[in-house]
Amino acid sequence: MKLKSGVDYCQCCLVITLSLMLMTCPILQLAKIVAFNKAGLHLSWIDHFYLILLIILIITILCLACNLHRDDPSSAISIALLVIIMVFILTWYFLLYRYTRITHYEMDIPLLCPAEYNYTSPLVKSACQIRSANLVFMWITGVIFALPFLFALLVWYLQYCPIPFIPFVGC
Repeated sequence: MKLKSGVDYCQCCLVITLSLMLMTCPILQLAKIVAFNKAGLHLSWIDHFYLILLIILIITILCLACNLHRDDPSSAISIALLVIIMVFILTWYFLLYRYTRITHYEMDIPLLCPAEYNYTSPLVKSACQIRSANLVFMWITGVIFALPFLFALLVWYLQYCPIPFIPFVGC
């Protein structure tokens, strides 16, 4: 695939970054589940739900990519998979909020796991660090998910609004 413009480079970088993030999130979530189980810490129902949703999202995105590679992007299957991904992305934002609210206080340790904190065991410290990394990666992935939509909105605004770009001013 030959990249022809700056937009192609941006899209390529965005796809690679998002792919890496989507692969990192379930790995961190699985590591959190294992670490919490080893440390004897309580897990919420949302931990398992989030992992299942991630796996389904990755499989759906892979199916869409395979279908787009061999078929017309306007085919019914491509459009259906794209709609499913849009629903998952909207679900992702709701899940980000709920997951953060539910798991923020699951340990009586500050979110950033300070080194001077008196941990009950090294396993608890590892579980805390994995929990922190998991939350950070979740939110970064959420922001990266939003970038294409914000870019599309900006392009639409610049294309269809006759006045120069002025924030908070309608068309």
